[in-house]
Amino acid sequence: LTSLPTVSAFCSPPLSENSSFGAKPNNPHFFHLLPLPLMPIHPHLRISDTEITALVPSAEATGGFAVKSWSVIPGSSLLVRLGEALRDDFLLSLTENRVEVGFSGAVTPVPLADFQEEDAEALHHQCFSEGRRGRVFYDPVPALNAVLLFSADPALCHRVEEALPQAHFYASLTPWLSRLARKTAVSVAHRLYVYVHDGLFTLALLNETRLLLLNTWPATAPTDVAYYALSALRQFGIPPSAVATQVSGDEALCPSVVAELSRHLPHAVGMSAASEFNRHPLTAAQGVSFDLLCAVLK
Repeated sequence: LTSLPTVSAFCSPPLSENSSFGAKPNNPHFFHLLPLPLMPIHPHLRISDTEITALVPSAEATGGFAVKSWSVIPGSSLLVRLGEALRDDFLLSLTENRVEVGFSGAVTPVPLADFQEEDAEALHHQCFSEGRRGRVFYDPVPALNAVLLFSADPALCHRVEEALPQAHFYASLTPWLSRLARKTAVSVAHRLYVYVHDGLFTLALLNETRLLLLNTWPATAPTDVAYYALSALRQFGIPPSAVATQVSGDEALCPSVVAELSRHLPHAVGMSAASEFNRHPLTAAQGVSFDLLCAVLK
C-alpha cells in the first residue's frame, strides 16, 4: 500500500497548565465536547474532486440553511463544473458576502511554535509531488497548538475569487480537527479519529491535547484503514487497548470501517452526524459532509 507523499507525523507541544479540557469520565466510549462562543455564520462552499456543495443561511429553509450540491462526474473537469455552480442563481446573490470556501484534501500539520509564514509554501511543496502543488494557505488550530498547511489549484482559486471577491479559503479538514480537539476522552489518554470522505480517509491521533499524527490516504477498503491505523499506533508504541477510536464521515462506508477496526481496537465506535449534532435537520441534507457540519454547527 502506498500513502500520499506527505510528512504528517508530528508532535505538538502540550497546552499550558491553565488550559482545561474538563474532567475525564471513566467510560472509554464517552467523548465530551466543550462549547464555543457564538460566531456569525457565513455562507459556505465546499469543493472536492467528487462534489461541490453550497450552504447558505436562510430563515425560510428547514434547519436555517439552504443547501445545493453539484456532483462531479469522474474524469470530467472540476474547473468547468465549478464555473457552472458559480453561475447558478443559488450563488449569484453572494457576490458581496464573505463566503467560506473549503477545499477537501490532505494537509501538512506544523507545530505552532515552529511555524513561519514565509516558509509555509516551501514546506508544503516539500511534502507533496509536483502534480499536487498549488497555492498554499494555512489554518491555525489553537486548541492543538498547530497550523495546517494546504494547497488549492490556482485555477480553481481564481475562478472562485472572480465570482466571490470576499471568499476566504480554508482546508475542509480544519473544522473537523478543531471539533475533535474540543473533545475529551475519557479514561484513556490516546484518541484515534478516522474520517472517511471524498474517496479518502484521514487519521488523526491525539494524546490528550497533543496532535501526534495526521495523514490522509486513498480509501480503497476497510482493511486498508485498519492497516494504517494499527501502523500509526505501532509507530508511537501505543497498545490497541489504550486508545479510544471514533469513525465519522461517509455513513454508507463507516459501518464496515467500524466493524473492521473493532476486530483490532476494542474501543472503536462510529460517530453518526445525527447524534453528534443533536439531530439537527442539516444532518439529513443530501451532500452535506461531516466536516461541513463541523464548520457551520460548531
